[in-house]
Amino acid sequence: MPNIVLLFIGTNDEGYASSEAGASDRLATLIDKIIAALPNALLVVSSIYPFPGCQSTNYTPTQCAANVATYDAEIPGIIQQRVAQGKHVLFVDMSTPPTGALSTDGVHPNDTVGYPWMGDNWYTAIKSYLH
Repeated sequence: MPNIVLLFIGTNDEGYASSEAGASDRLATLIDKIIAALPNALLVVSSIYPFPGCQSTNYTPTQCAANVATYDAEIPGIIQQRVAQGKHVLFVDMSTPPTGALSTDGVHPNDTVGYPWMGDNWYTAIKSYLH
């Protein structure tokens, strides 16, 4: 059983018109399922970043950025509700990647900037929990 679970999820929901509605509710349900399955684990949930690759989806990049902003704004409240219940959940802000962090597809992090930046953010959040 894992002691720490890192969750970065929602990019596909926010980029496609068929799945954006209810994304934060689905996130809350997934968080609850993970907590139920791993009650002693630390669950670390991050926001997502706006992605210019949205231009090849059902939304324009402007609509996609608005969807991401709405979704991201709801995550801290979802986390806080679980924390208030005594659950082991943390929030990590991944909403503003550095310049040059995305792959050529405009969606996924790249190996030179994006993934190292994400790794640093995850590590900052969990380092005090590592033994």
